[in-house]
Amino acid sequence: MKTQFFKYGIVLISFDGFLYTSERLVAKIVATISAVPMISNGYPSVDTSPTYPHFGDNIFIPLLLILGIISILYGLLDKEKDK
Repeated sequence: MKTQFFKYGIVLISFDGFLYTSERLVAKIVATISAVPMISNGYPSVDTSPTYPHFGDNIFIPLLLILGIISILYGLLDKEKDK
């Protein structure tokens, strides 16, 4: 039963990484799409660098990370107590 907490922690941290990466990917796509009209109209220098979201901008990113770490630690500590 306690190994499930360890698995839940791994899933939470993996989902957290997926969310964080997808936010950064969407920011890059939005920055590129917004620069396309300026580039096609002949503006010589267009800033296409995206404004990436910070780690704490989305409340779910740190929340899932903390819950995942707590779940992993709880699963590991209870596994050691069962021995």
